[in-house]
Amino acid sequence: LANIRDMASSNPDGAVDVVTLMRRITLEIGNRLFLGVNIENDLEVVNTINGYFAAWEFFMIRPKVLQLV
Repeated sequence: LANIRDMASSNPDGAVDVVTLMRRITLEIGNRLFLGVNIENDLEVVNTINGYFAAWEFFMIRPKVLQLV
């Protein structure tokens, strides 16, 4: 949350992506409350988790063309 200005400056129009902001807030609160850890580069962790779920969704809800059975 301390890097919200960096999030806005990385976007050409200066807007903040609300979905990414909510993901980062959820990750930060969960890590501090439940695990007691502070992650410096939370955007990398959020992107990794998002990629994991995107892959999971692809393999669980794949198109009929890709099903071999």
